[in-house]
This record gives sequence, C-alpha cells and structure tokens, in this order.
Amino acid sequence: MKISKKTIMWLFVILAVVVMFYTCKTQFYEYKRRDKHPENYMYGYLDHPEHSPVLGFDQALKMTPKQRYNLYIKNGLNKPLKNFSYLGSSSNVDKQLVREFLLAARLSAIAYYTEVPMIVGGLDQLGLQLNLKSKLLGYVFNESCQAYVATLGDLQILAIRGTEFTEAHHNIWEVWDDLKSDPINVKPKGSYVHAGFYEEFASLWPSIAPLLDYNKNIWIVGHSLGGVRAHLARAFIPHTTSVRITTFGGPKGANFDFWDANMDYNTIIERVVAERDFAPDFPWVLPFFQPEESFYWLTQGTINKVLERDYINVSLDDHRLTSSYLPLLENAAK
Repeated sequence: MKISKKTIMWLFVILAVVVMFYTCKTQFYEYKRRDKHPENYMYGYLDHPEHSPVLGFDQALKMTPKQRYNLYIKNGLNKPLKNFSYLGSSSNVDKQLVREFLLAARLSAIAYYTEVPMIVGGLDQLGLQLNLKSKLLGYVFNESCQAYVATLGDLQILAIRGTEFTEAHHNIWEVWDDLKSDPINVKPKGSYVHAGFYEEFASLWPSIAPLLDYNKNIWIVGHSLGGVRAHLARAFIPHTTSVRITTFGGPKGANFDFWDANMDYNTIIERVVAERDFAPDFPWVLPFFQPEESFYWLTQGTINKVLERDYINVSLDDHRLTSSYLPLLENAAK
C-alpha cells in the first residue's frame, strides 16, 4: 500500500495537535492548582533571577538543601500522580559524580543572573563552600544569548544561560530561538543544526573565544536552551582541547553527522534529565537528535544512567532548574 506525501503530512499535523492538546491540558490543571494554592508554588519564577514576586532566585539558592527538597515534595503533592513506574529502587551513579552534577547545576543557575556583581557573588559563594578560589573572566551577551567564563580552583568553566521565560517576564528573542527550528547546513558536509539554537550563539562566539584557554580543559554547563548551546559549543573549540559538557534539560540541536564530527574527540557528554521534563524530547521533528543517547535520569528519588524514559514526557514544572533539578540532585547527592 502506497501512502501519499499529503497523507503523511496530515498524520504529522494530527499527531502535533494531539501532543499540543495533552500539553495544554496538563498545564491548565497545574495552573488551576496554583491559583487555588499559590503558597505551594513559590518557585514559579525562580529560574529567572530578578523577577520573582514571592521568592527571589538568590533567596532560593540560599535555602538549605533540606528546605529546597521539602518544598519540591510539597509541590509534588499538588500534582497528579505520574503515569509511569520506574522499576529501579536505587541509584547506579557514583555519589562523587552526582556531586559534580550538582556543582554544574549551580554554575548553570548563576548563568541566569544578568548583572556582573550577582554573577561574581554567586561564584564567590560557591568558592567559599568548596574552599576554592573563584574568578569571573568575562560575561558576554547579545539579544538572545548570554554566557560567562570563570575559573573555580583549577576548573575552567563556560556557563551558558537558558531561555528567560516566565509569566511575569520573558525575552521574546530567546523564545523565538526555541521555535525557529529550520535545519541549516554547516560544516562538515551533511551536518545540520537547529537554526534558532545555533545562529545567535555562533554570532556570540567571537566574544567568548578570547576568554578561554584552549591549552586547558574546559567544562561547559547549561540548562534548557543553555544546555543545547553547551552541546553545540563543542564545534567551536579545537578537537585537541579536552572538553566536558554537563547539561540539564537540553533540547535536541543537530543531526547525527554534526554530532559525530564534533563529539568523537576528547569530549565527555553528561546529559541530566529530571522526571518528565519535556525539553530533552524537543523539537519533535527530524533531523534533530541528542549528541548522546544515554542520559542520567533523576526520578523517584534515584539517579540512573538509562537509554530512555518510559512515558510521554510533557512536564514544564519538571524542566525548572531551581525547583526541580537542584532539589533532586541535592537529594541524590546525600
């Protein structure tokens, strides 16, 4: 039986409508619960530092891990039960590695600050906790991409900010970057990248490059849009430089040819995914894939390296950095 191109197109349209309906329905009930119990949803704005009407981003980071996790659990009690059951009962990831993920998440959180004194303060606070000297080497930005380069002890860090989007404030150019999913051809031949994720970051790279020392190892971190741009950043760094990339909820950003050409040399990729976070499966179209099939799944109090999740993942709340990834990592690192 031969299926026409028109039939295939309509099947994709119907599938997209079903996914959008399910997503909107889920978020509608979540917002309805928030309206009824706003005190349980203080973290609504916390992934974006200066715009919280209830509790500031910096205040959230100053909470103890226990306070943060208790609030995560409290929020969870107001959500519907998850429609999947993870069979593993314990973590299979070394505690030291989990603590390194936690550090990467905190460095990613600092990338959401938009003022140099706040970034310096966040780095200094981390340095004091770890008994390491911190130094901000530079903070650069354009309309829809921001990043900082810093040192923490012997670590050379490139942290890239994610999408700034909340009910109270959003950067429309970053949202446009998320949605501008045209595949564009880049080197080498046959490589395609997500236009919105790649173009603005590529235009900012000439400002980032002078801040980096390619003779030293580089640790690239980022959450959400910052996560996928952390993956794409490998293409701009010489293959002779050792690079570690740790991301949280990063979307898919390129095809296999691009990843194969850029990730096979002196590169460690660590993708961390929380519960039913929707972003790692976005965009839901070809030719975009993740640079590494395996990932570290934070779910039901565990963190395990897996190849897939076992349900449709459409949660926006699970995507948040300070109210999902941080408390889950802090709990797993105990």
